[in-house]
Amino acid sequence: MKYLAALAILLLGCGSSPRVIEKPVYVDVPVVKPCVRSLPAEPEYETSRLTADDDTDTVATAYMVEREQRKIYIKQLQSKLAGCVPPTGWVLPRNQNPTETKPAGFR
Repeated sequence: MKYLAALAILLLGCGSSPRVIEKPVYVDVPVVKPCVRSLPAEPEYETSRLTADDDTDTVATAYMVEREQRKIYIKQLQSKLAGCVPPTGWVLPRNQNPTETKPAGFR
């Protein structure tokens, strides 16, 4: 009888299943931003105002200002076009890749 009671107590511990602890899983999902419809207007550069009579200092200053204007314009272009390029390592499906070309002989 003692053994039967001890066996029953031991088996009661096996009757319940262990608790399952659910942990949330975070997954980064790439979100495609729509491409831009228009680009920023190109600025009027400082060198376009130069004349043949301008001295060397004026020309040098105009080119330095134009360089800064171009840097700003390029940053604006890059920020606008960033949504049109897929992230690195992300592969577009075959039917949506506009730059894909088929090898010769395939239809």
